[in-house]
Amino acid sequence: MAVAFEFGLGILGWLIGWLAGVPLLEQFSSNLFDGLLGIAAAIPLFGIFLILVRSSAPALNGLRRSVREVIQPMFRGCGLIELAFVSVAAGVGEETLFRGALQAATGRWLGPIAALLLTSASFGLLHPLSKMYVLIAFGFGLYLGVCWLASGSLLVVVVAHALYDFLALAYLVRTRLSDGSLPEESVN
Repeated sequence: MAVAFEFGLGILGWLIGWLAGVPLLEQFSSNLFDGLLGIAAAIPLFGIFLILVRSSAPALNGLRRSVREVIQPMFRGCGLIELAFVSVAAGVGEETLFRGALQAATGRWLGPIAALLLTSASFGLLHPLSKMYVLIAFGFGLYLGVCWLASGSLLVVVVAHALYDFLALAYLVRTRLSDGSLPEESVN
């Protein structure tokens, strides 16, 4: 279901791109450098994720509760291949919609900075697990939006997003959080 939803976001992105005259296919490069750049771009995201989930800061209590009550149970029974499918679907779907279609289209009308801020805010609001999660997703959206602006390549942000999601989900279904919670079943 998650894979279908995420790919559905990609289809929505293609529709919006088509209506707005944004050439999405031209934004997908197929070169090794952009793929490697995407891998490198995932590293800071995963580092921030590790800091946040290992922190015992009271401001992150809602985030930890959301992870424990929503994310871990949702993915508890998934193996690494299933997590990879969900992660790739999220990377392709969300980045096609947010960076490829929305940020590109609003950038034409409002300029790159306003488009970056609006698209990142929308991206954050699509992740409403908790107020903190929305803020973190907004920050990640800003980062991915800047990566897209700097590279001009959707491949960079798709790879970064997919790899980050895969690493984060694999970590969450296999590891105790700072509050000691651990999924009842671990991935084999």
